[in-house]
Amino acid sequence: MPEVVEQQLSAFETFLDKLDKYFASGLIGSLITIVILFAVAFVLKKIISRILSRLVARGKLDATAVRFAMRIIWALLLIVAAYGAVMQIKPLQSMVTAMVAGSSLVVLIVGFASQEAVANIVSGMFITMFRPFGIGDYIRLPDKNIDGTVEDINLRHTVIRTFENSRIILPNSVVNGAVLENCDFGDHRICTFFEVSIAYSADIDRARAVMTEVITSHPAFLDNRTEQERADGAPPLTIRVSSLGDYAVTLRTGIWCADRPSSYGLIGDVREGVKRRFDEEGIEIPFPTSNVYLRKTD
Repeated sequence: MPEVVEQQLSAFETFLDKLDKYFASGLIGSLITIVILFAVAFVLKKIISRILSRLVARGKLDATAVRFAMRIIWALLLIVAAYGAVMQIKPLQSMVTAMVAGSSLVVLIVGFASQEAVANIVSGMFITMFRPFGIGDYIRLPDKNIDGTVEDINLRHTVIRTFENSRIILPNSVVNGAVLENCDFGDHRICTFFEVSIAYSADIDRARAVMTEVITSHPAFLDNRTEQERADGAPPLTIRVSSLGDYAVTLRTGIWCADRPSSYGLIGDVREGVKRRFDEEGIEIPFPTSNVYLRKTD
């Protein structure tokens, strides 16, 4: 039995000796080198990421640009580690050397084959450099009927999270070339318009007073008056008659909030509050009616 084991060990050692000639530092040495290469790449990524995160926390760098740059850095580190790993395998060394020697041809072929990929990477760089929007901004693309919050910008695409919590994946080149509306560009405040119809017989001044009371008492309401307007006694809301319809008078006003999320809760509460107060005050919110006349014929 020991002789069989020795024979198997001897055969395994012979197999390893045959494999060693295919590796630059021997099988074991090359495997250790490859592991070290990828470990170093991973550690460098962590160190660079931590340094950049601290700079972002101090306000010296933009979070969106750092996030995009880290993806490029990680890709470069992986390419370097992969190149070092391939160079440890002797049969692949000549192939890699030939590819590098003919790099102009390789670049030409890759360029034609990956024009879209390059366009997306370059577009991503433009987005992070010129900052038409950043991560966390609420944007709209009217031409594509898309709106939502930017969740991520990577080397290929931009991720937009909709209100339904689904994700829309758009290539960077598409986003970079689109006409878009950034609702958070430099100012998170938002003005939401609210309108309600009252009957022609209703007291417009009383309806205005009720609307002003309900809206201004809401915690999310933002008084957008300037100091001069406050000193001059300007009202916190301007409520105007926007239309005289067939059966109702429409009152309209703009309500300011600190940000978009606050506006959705406010507008719903205002609709409910105005309806309840109008009912209490006897202010009618009319609805279309029709009079039908029946004529008797002989």
